[in-house]
Amino acid sequence: MKTNKYPIAEYDDLEMPSDDMDTDIRNWHSHLVKVRKDTECVYCGAPISKGDFALSERGFCDGEPFLIHDCIDCADDLIAFYNEEIDSEEYCRRWETRHKKYAEQDRR
Repeated sequence: MKTNKYPIAEYDDLEMPSDDMDTDIRNWHSHLVKVRKDTECVYCGAPISKGDFALSERGFCDGEPFLIHDCIDCADDLIAFYNEEIDSEEYCRRWETRHKKYAEQDRR
């Protein structure tokens, strides 16, 4: 089971990056949760198992409700970047490594 690396308060309203600037996001909120069923990280594609911690994001996108989960590794790396523990190059390298790993697993 993966657990959080940082104090729980650092995950509250942690805004994950998005390249889609054409959407209207309202009433957005995020917080650390223990997932109740197996799911997948919306950013890197990593599996998130029941009982694992994940960042839960919810709100309304273009008027439609959404609920997504981000793996703890993606959330921890973003906090490390915001805390200046890693630079943007390292942040991107870590994400790309995870994304490639899970994309290859999906092709099998």
